[in-house]
Amino acid sequence: MGLDYNKFLLFGDSITEWSYRNGGFGALLQNDYARKMDVVCRGFSGFNSNHAVEILPKLLEMDKYSIMTIFFGTNDALNTFQGVPIDKTKKNLKFLVELSLKSGIKVILIGPALHSRELYRAANPDDDYVGSEENNRKYCEAAKSVSMETGVPFIDLCTEFDNSGLPINQLLVDGIHFTSNGYKILYESISNTIKSVYPEYSYENISPSLVLWRELEPAGDNPKKIRSILYRNEE
Repeated sequence: MGLDYNKFLLFGDSITEWSYRNGGFGALLQNDYARKMDVVCRGFSGFNSNHAVEILPKLLEMDKYSIMTIFFGTNDALNTFQGVPIDKTKKNLKFLVELSLKSGIKVILIGPALHSRELYRAANPDDDYVGSEENNRKYCEAAKSVSMETGVPFIDLCTEFDNSGLPINQLLVDGIHFTSNGYKILYESISNTIKSVYPEYSYENISPSLVLWRELEPAGDNPKKIRSILYRNEE
């Protein structure tokens, strides 16, 4: 493997963009894959699946990825200009999945999580209400239907949050975005999916790059000796 890392793409909206905050799933995955795979965050706050179908082809032109998450639908379910009719969202998600599969990428599709009107209003007292839990559940089911049609694994966050046993204010900070508890549920769901569906990309099954520090030997400033030690596992 040397220093030529495979890449793990996280593609989504603000929940993905902020995945290195509040104990987010991006940070947790990066910790697991340190020296094993690069975790690349491409989250775009406020964007919906209409935007995503324009962005992903460009991302795939610029770099090569081995595995990825696709996590759109939360903004699609809003009743603002960000909203997307559910049939169009399904069409968009299918495009994203099929394009990724054609590029040889292992895909994990994620559906929207729960939504809290009360928490949103408390965090945004001057805003008109823009979403509902009912809509999020519908869009989550729509994403699930795309996963079944395309044969890729699906993470049903509505069900995962329902089954967590935690009150909604311990899962969401503002009715939409995740607390550390919410992110931990998503992280564990992704990790478990990889272990069961794509075990070759489970961090436990990937060797770290270069030798471990305990395998280092005194080499002074001799470049030839240093190289022979560092890349021993590549011989």
